[in-house]
Amino acid sequence: YNFSGQLGNGTTDNSLVPVQVPGIENAVQVSAGAEPLRAVLADGGIKCWGGNNINGVLGDGSLLSRTLPVPVTNLPAGATKVAAGMDHTCAIADSKAYCWGQGSQVGSYPWPGGPQLSPVPVDTTGAVTAISAGLRHTCAIVDGSVQCWGSNTNIIFWGRQDDSGRRLPTPLPHFGQNVKGITSGFQHMCAIVDEGEIRCVGSNEFGQLGNNSYQNVVADLAC
Repeated sequence: YNFSGQLGNGTTDNSLVPVQVPGIENAVQVSAGAEPLRAVLADGGIKCWGGNNINGVLGDGSLLSRTLPVPVTNLPAGATKVAAGMDHTCAIADSKAYCWGQGSQVGSYPWPGGPQLSPVPVDTTGAVTAISAGLRHTCAIVDGSVQCWGSNTNIIFWGRQDDSGRRLPTPLPHFGQNVKGITSGFQHMCAIVDEGEIRCVGSNEFGQLGNNSYQNVVADLAC
């Protein structure tokens, strides 16, 4: 499907076979969201393409959709990871999290807020080694533990709120201090902890938490 240029080949024509994205020849990681695509390049830059007319998820300072890749502006050099959410994008650069797009999932912008058209730093405490974006939330591994921020519909947290009304990263002690990997779904999140065990929290309407039930699971922030 290519109605907003999400295939990145300069057209809006659908394709049943893979097409090459012009100008992307040294990619080391890629992440797909609802409409836009994002790629991390070997030189530490990030390029994005696809739909962009509401939330600024391409990070190029505009609300224009792009059928060809455009570089993300105002992002520190040396990006290592990119994560595509529904209405936002996040990346890791210099062991810090940066996000852009719509609302509270950006992690450093007034909630509910409007679009942030270029990256802003997220107020995580510690070194960020992994990041994952869901529907309207983001989770990261920070110094071996999990921190999350954004919308809390049927999921796991409300971000800490300071006097400016920002929704800030919230530690989730339920996952421990030795988290190895993390991924976010529509309204849930899973992490690899300790010696390969998987723990999940959030919406469980379709059994996506894998615990043989349909009950939502909420992280105990006090544990």
